[in-house]
Amino acid sequence: MSREVAEIAFIAADEGEILLDADCGKTLARSSDPAVLAKAIKKHGLRDPCFPLSSIEFSEEHGFPNGDALELVKKAQRLAL
Repeated sequence: MSREVAEIAFIAADEGEILLDADCGKTLARSSDPAVLAKAIKKHGLRDPCFPLSSIEFSEEHGFPNGDALELVKKAQRLAL
């Protein structure tokens, strides 16, 4: 019996962490560690298209003092390759 793994559909920032969410609203991973995020990206994959939520763009308001949430996501994606 094969079990489907939900794909990551949305990426958000909250309290200094990145949230990787499925289309059903379930959070698949939550971390500020790019290695943890990369592991989740490898396991679940990114849906095409995968949407960054506005909290990524305005990450200074969501616990990223330098507004660098997108850089953390990019680093995780590079590690997942």
